[in-house]
Amino acid sequence: MKIRKIRKIRNMNKENKILQWEPLQIEGFSALQNQNISERIRRILKEWEGTPHMDGQQTKGVACDCVHFVAGVLDELAGTTTPLNVFPPDSAFHSKETAWKAFRQFKNRFDGIEVPKKTIFQPGDVLIVGPRNGGPGHAVLVGADEDIWHCNSRKVVRTGLGYLRIASVRFKKALRFKNRKNWRT
Repeated sequence: MKIRKIRKIRNMNKENKILQWEPLQIEGFSALQNQNISERIRRILKEWEGTPHMDGQQTKGVACDCVHFVAGVLDELAGTTTPLNVFPPDSAFHSKETAWKAFRQFKNRFDGIEVPKKTIFQPGDVLIVGPRNGGPGHAVLVGADEDIWHCNSRKVVRTGLGYLRIASVRFKKALRFKNRKNWRT
């Protein structure tokens, strides 16, 4: 019985090995422009690090949830402001009934396009992950240093891509934003 369980976990991990990272490459931008935007992403994420978790909030250094953390970072990159009531609180991602509605709202607000699971991810891409047996569950942002950033149940944290390879987490969807050319340096 134990042998069967171990094989199953190994197979689950193989599924998540499709997650790969590459430096930012915005079409039409020079290497220096991409590097400057990557630096800005790095700086913005570092400023959010440690922000405490609270559902329905989006204030850097004060409180946020996973959905509003990602929205706050994308707003800052694009120089926009998203009113809090545009997205439901983080808890919407924990219910199948509300999760995909929230995902579509997020996609439309930031002019996102769904990308295939085999995409090589770049800084600023948003991944939706969740429990292997449940609904979507969680929004995470790909960082500039082969890392991901998210607001867990306590605070905004930086973790490695290995977080997405553990057996209990499943990669569900990914978004890349068409308006990346509007991200300010």
